[in-house]
Amino acid sequence: RKARATLPAPSAHAYKPLKKGAVVQDRHEALHRQVQSLLNKIAPDNLQVICFKLADIQISNAEELQFVIEIIFKKALSESHYCSTYADMMTVLGHCYPEFPAETEGGSPRSFTRMLLTTVQSEYESFPKTLEPTPEMVASAASSEDLATLVLQVKKKMLANMKLMGHLFLRKLISLKIVQSTVSALLAPVGAHDPEEHLVECVIEIMTCVGFTLEESAAEGQQFLRLTTERLRVLRANKSYSTRCRLLILDYLDLVEAKWKKK
Repeated sequence: RKARATLPAPSAHAYKPLKKGAVVQDRHEALHRQVQSLLNKIAPDNLQVICFKLADIQISNAEELQFVIEIIFKKALSESHYCSTYADMMTVLGHCYPEFPAETEGGSPRSFTRMLLTTVQSEYESFPKTLEPTPEMVASAASSEDLATLVLQVKKKMLANMKLMGHLFLRKLISLKIVQSTVSALLAPVGAHDPEEHLVECVIEIMTCVGFTLEESAAEGQQFLRLTTERLRVLRANKSYSTRCRLLILDYLDLVEAKWKKK
């Protein structure tokens, strides 16, 4: 009886169809390399070129769009000295990338700008009310210096988010109503206590950015500026705040008095 022919064993390097999860992961890795490479070169003088190249990246679905937004957002917070440049980029890209269908029937389409604002809002809502180290921070820190560095990183990220929000407001991507509700929540008393210092600093960060525009705006913006300034003036008298915090408030009040002309 003639033996049945058998196929040779597959090579270790033979093609294997990728599972769906692996395809998504490979796509995300490729997107991350493309976007991150461009963002690493960003500067105010080459913004237009970077925007054109980012706009050329093919986005196939809302999940990929969200992934790209998170890369840009994370980079913007890590380079707060370029917040204005990143806000300009976000404004341009809002007109470049496609919209995708809403997640629910009757909902709004998922666009770059809408998804970006949701990302910014989520970051704000995750702000800690206190800068006391979390158990996770304590567990990961090798020393007290490392722990202090982790706490400082959290604070810097919060301040960068507020600065970015301010610049997005100046470009009319964020409404006055959102700025008002954000600042009011940050300055709200916590029980019988005034807000913690890092929350006061967050308010100073965004108000320093938008104050001049508010002063030149309609009555609602001017009133909001006046009420916020008066609230900060009252908080400056809080002797439980550090000298540094009270000096930051004083610098802001001086800036208001000087009509936003820095010394």
